[in-house]
Amino acid sequence: ANALTLTDGNLKIGTAGHGIDFSAQTQSSSTTTSEILGHYEEGTFTPGIKHGGTAATMDVGTGAYTRVGRLVTVNGNCKVETVNLSSGTGAVTITGLPFTVGDTVASTGVEANGTVGYYANMGAVVNSLVIIPNSGTTILEMYGNFTTSGMNASAVALTNTQVNDDSEFRFSISYFT
Repeated sequence: ANALTLTDGNLKIGTAGHGIDFSAQTQSSSTTTSEILGHYEEGTFTPGIKHGGTAATMDVGTGAYTRVGRLVTVNGNCKVETVNLSSGTGAVTITGLPFTVGDTVASTGVEANGTVGYYANMGAVVNSLVIIPNSGTTILEMYGNFTTSGMNASAVALTNTQVNDDSEFRFSISYFT
């Protein structure tokens, strides 16, 4: 049997566009588009908050990510210091994702959904939150539900009414590039 054994050091792919080839394995019954694992990366990024097109002043904006192939998983922590209310109205977005969101779900721009596991100091009663990325962007949109029934079709985009001065939350999402 032919095998590669490394007793010390790293395996380095020296040419862009190449990776580890898994084509010798038994394929699933689904359509296979690639069997090359061509990317691995860990790092940090700086998420921000915008209300409409206006950036909020952040007290905390930290994030970490891992990318394996086309799959990116991010975790972030945001705390708004102040919102520019003179022009900071409109839907709340989290900016600064480390990679552009791919268009992987047919017939929709919504490519995944994520969780907001902790939130505090919201400007209005929010019973549940969800974040979604849109293809071709590096932003997440924030939606919430203000009823006691949990997340459902009546979820609406958050604005400066909900995410305002001192609002804070932690989020997690996985998406494809």
